[in-house]
Amino acid sequence: MEAKDVMAWQNELMAYRDEKGKPYSADYLRTIHAQLTAIFNHAVNFYNLPYNLERV
Repeated sequence: MEAKDVMAWQNELMAYRDEKGKPYSADYLRTIHAQLTAIFNHAVNFYNLPYNLERV
């Protein structure tokens, strides 16, 4: 996995629309972003991930 993969996935989330054409809410997207950041930071601190892929 590379930073471009994370960015592509985040772009998919932002572009998503349900059957009624509604996107995910801004609060939901912020929550996903916060959780992803926490996961990558944990991996940097404890599992030797060289850097947080989201911060590239």
